[in-house]
Amino acid sequence: MSDEGNGLDWTFGWPVRAGRLLLQQAVLFPIVRLLTPVTVRNPERLRHRQGPVIVVANHVSHFDTPVILKALPGSIRRRLVVAAAKDYFYRNRFLGALVSLSFATFPFDRGDGSRDSLAECQVLLTNGWSLLVFPEGTRSSTGTLGRIRRGVAVMADATGTPVLPMYVHGLADIMPKGTAAPLPGAVVVEAGELINPGPDVEVMRCRIEEALQDLAAHRPDWGTTGANQ
Repeated sequence: MSDEGNGLDWTFGWPVRAGRLLLQQAVLFPIVRLLTPVTVRNPERLRHRQGPVIVVANHVSHFDTPVILKALPGSIRRRLVVAAAKDYFYRNRFLGALVSLSFATFPFDRGDGSRDSLAECQVLLTNGWSLLVFPEGTRSSTGTLGRIRRGVAVMADATGTPVLPMYVHGLADIMPKGTAAPLPGAVVVEAGELINPGPDVEVMRCRIEEALQDLAAHRPDWGTTGANQ
């Protein structure tokens, strides 16, 4: 990523990546395990991934990213970059640096017409990085899945990168939009089938939306769900 882009090249160097790994393992993931123990459904769909992938997920909470990172295997997480709202997390320089250090985020301009951000994403994908994108563009205030924007389909189509849908169940009640901290409670993250690009951007967008809708319909039986993460 160029200095002309977002000036966050430092977050991708080996010293910072090593520090991030230590921070996540020693601080972040124990907090997730304590507050919101995570069960992963269909974990076999996450294993043995080689090459970059675009992870897409529903978005209801600021705790979505830590939970998804906890659910992903290290083989994906170690080279994963998170698209974070530029107008929210990067309004304050200190907050922007903190989330970049903790989660390997970069500032993403929300909206279908953000050509610069889409170009940055395509550079990352072609350089072997995976992306975590919340394709609704904002947190859902109702806890239900909103319309999927076409930007993620544009990225997949332009780079030939497959899309991995994931759905987080439970966080809409634990930390809904407008709250500052999560309440204790169990979370289930379900991995979907990999979606290969094609045949065109709009069809790809619809396929991603349908995959997330299908995962949303698989509501957990909270009486029998046990944490494994």
